Amino acid sequence: MVVKGQKGDASILRPTIMAAVPLMLDRIYKAINEKVKRGGPTFQKLFSWAYDYRQNTLINYGSLIT
Repeated sequence: MVVKGQKGDASILRPTIMAAVPLMLDRIYKAINEKVKRGGPTFQKLFSWAYDYRQNTLINYGSLIT
């Protein structure tokens, strides 16, 4: 059981592959978008640039490059 304010199993174990259901992905998506919106216009532009850069890398190279 994950207690609010403490790290969950995923952040401790750092799995490379993880199954997910749409509801969980939707919650993660909403939480990220809320943080980005609270960051202000400069942070929003930086986040958008970084996201687009990562998407283009995945499209052009077809794999995760870390």
